[in-house]
Amino acid sequence: MRRVDLIYDDDPLFNTELSQPQYDFFQKHEAAFRRMCEEQSKDFWIRYIMTFRSFTNNYGYLKDFPKKKQLTYILDFAFILIHEKFVDAKFKDTKTFISDIVTIARHRSLATYCETRKCMNGPRSKNPFFAIETRDVFRRLFGSQNDEQSYLKALILIPLFLRFGGSVMICLRRWLEAPPMNPEDKYWMPDTTPKDKSSKKKHRPTHRFEAVESVEDDLHRGALPQGGKEDTEDVLRFVEGDEATNAFVAQQKRDKKKKKRGKSKDALPLAEIGDLVALVVTVHKDGQIKYSGVKMESKAATDGPKVTELPTEEEEATHPGRQEEATRDEEILNSLHDLAQNTDKEMLEKIMINKIEMAALEAHEQRKRDQDVRIRAERKRRNEEREKKQAEERAEERAKEAEERAREAEERAKKEAEERARKEAEKEAASVNGVSKTKTSKKKRSGQSGGAATQNKSTPDKPLEPVVKDGLPDGGGLLNGDVKHKVKLRQCANCKQTEASLKLFKKCQK
Repeated sequence: MRRVDLIYDDDPLFNTELSQPQYDFFQKHEAAFRRMCEEQSKDFWIRYIMTFRSFTNNYGYLKDFPKKKQLTYILDFAFILIHEKFVDAKFKDTKTFISDIVTIARHRSLATYCETRKCMNGPRSKNPFFAIETRDVFRRLFGSQNDEQSYLKALILIPLFLRFGGSVMICLRRWLEAPPMNPEDKYWMPDTTPKDKSSKKKHRPTHRFEAVESVEDDLHRGALPQGGKEDTEDVLRFVEGDEATNAFVAQQKRDKKKKKRGKSKDALPLAEIGDLVALVVTVHKDGQIKYSGVKMESKAATDGPKVTELPTEEEEATHPGRQEEATRDEEILNSLHDLAQNTDKEMLEKIMINKIEMAALEAHEQRKRDQDVRIRAERKRRNEEREKKQAEERAEERAKEAEERAREAEERAKKEAEERARKEAEKEAASVNGVSKTKTSKKKRSGQSGGAATQNKSTPDKPLEPVVKDGLPDGGGLLNGDVKHKVKLRQCANCKQTEASLKLFKKCQK
């Protein structure tokens, strides 16, 4: 454990915000920071937090704040959180708390957006409770994203957390350069009374003994904000009456031994313990806190407990320097009163401005919505007109196609009728020509039958020659040897017959 002086008006230690060079120094000396957290006792960190709060209230960030119940609640919440992270927590939680403060420092531009009420209804990219980089940290330190109180906490406590993180980094630098603690320095020793080895076991002192220790510590802490060396020495001399405490410890040890042997004995009540110190805390209406104490003597020495009061407020008023402090306190109260009135006016003005801005924003959004409705209606009307026009064009095209098909069908039917009439006329003409030719051919055959018989005997057979007869239709398939082919009407060279008869053709060949 090293001696790091804690002074209630140390501005370089308690009024410096966390910066990037300090965080770089912290990362390089993380092992030293862990050793500092473990070696410095809990009492040191309790005194450190109390000194930091005293400086912040009297000289630092909170000195001009009005004393209001809601503000006091928020500040108590902050210091309870700091106490949990640095006194009762493990090193892992302490390191996480420092990392959260660094994250807030890096994204402080988003944190300033919490000043307006429209942060909850605005874009989530600017809301630190919804942004990806900061949402976990802000919800862990300030509360739910759906609670307006969380935004007020963030707005008030971010500068406080940044100053606490900076003070811890400066404390680490001082701790590395600080000398070891002197064992005789009782200010830094939480308890100098000799303890038995049995106290190191899991069995701890009873609740009454712990209450006595807590009363002594509270009285000691109550003297710390005064900051004077003489006051601290007076309190230490007042608390040094350890004979009764040692006797009580010995009695507790005997009681433990008897309990182990089955012969338990009730411990003395707290009122019968001699030479103890009780703490009296007086809270005035103006917000000031006064600490005083009473000294109780044991019941065994006298018939009843005697109470010796410490110096009263009147005696303290005659003390050198107290009048100056009273004057200074009165000036501070007057300035705080004026500040509270001005702050209330500023808050009302801000509220009115916010209301006007919200009304203007709502009117602008309403105009934008109306314009969108008109644009959608105009777009719908244009689409309907275009679809109607396209439907009319399609109907006209279908009507034209139907007319063309009807005209083509009419022309085709007319051509077919003309073709049928022509074919019928050709058939009639062919039939008339065929009848006349058959009559003439019969006459020729009857007149030439006698001469043809003699001529056939003397002249050899002539081959068949194809003869095309005009006016006769094509057709008639004849066999010329073993080849089947399509020929026109033939005329026999011997008999001069033109009928396409297979029997006649074979007969003439014979």
